[in-house]
Amino acid sequence: MIKDPWLERGLVELQQSHWFDGFQMLQGAIRRAFRYGDPDRAKMVISKAIPLFASGNQAKLACDLVLALIMGISRKINERVYVELIPITLVNLRLASLENCVQTVCNQIIIEKVFQRSEFLSHLHDLILEANFNPNVVSDLYFCYAGLLCNKKDFVACFETLYSWSQESSFLSPKMRAYLTLAEINAYEIEDCGKYLQMGETVVLSESDTDSYLEIANRIFGAVQTSDNSEFYSTIADYSDLINAKKDGLLKALCDGISEILNNKSSSGLLSLFKS
Repeated sequence: MIKDPWLERGLVELQQSHWFDGFQMLQGAIRRAFRYGDPDRAKMVISKAIPLFASGNQAKLACDLVLALIMGISRKINERVYVELIPITLVNLRLASLENCVQTVCNQIIIEKVFQRSEFLSHLHDLILEANFNPNVVSDLYFCYAGLLCNKKDFVACFETLYSWSQESSFLSPKMRAYLTLAEINAYEIEDCGKYLQMGETVVLSESDTDSYLEIANRIFGAVQTSDNSEFYSTIADYSDLINAKKDGLLKALCDGISEILNNKSSSGLLSLFKS
């Protein structure tokens, strides 16, 4: 076992329900792991601390510790052994039923510009292809990868990534249909890009997120077809609870891309293909 007084004392503090003291010591252990080039130590901190935080109903501290790890990884993106800590961490979060933290971590990765660099994207892509994790974690990695590509404005690669992700399941979920529609608009700006909206029943407004995603995609598709900036921004405002970087970084990135298309159309007629 890796000997680290910060790790050992931190775990003891957690076992005694001294949550914040334990958190600070474990945060120190993570810093030391990155400073001394010891990814195994960082893995040990996460794998042992997350279950203890979860059992003590300390989800926020668990997530704060993971975010500290993510920031450490952001300075080590050239080295795959550190990037591998991301899926390992997601596995531990899901085993501890900390899905809200999974969402927070994935969205944080998407908004950090450093993760758009080709070295990190290459490592992340390889991890997805190897698929050595459960399907939920693979989906988490797809989500991060697609969001980063979209923020990098590599919209064709984003669409292709989403398409590959959609092929992982025999069921094309409403949320995935929305992602594919918005990504295809960003990638190709073609007249028939609404085909994914036709796969299933007509959208009915309800309180569920899945129906909301389809309603967002339908309204934005209609706004792009008619070059209706007002309808587009009205949709963004109506669904600001979903279209924001903290809730869904991928959806936000897709909508930001379409905003640029519409703004360009206002000045240069870029979307003339949509006119009948």
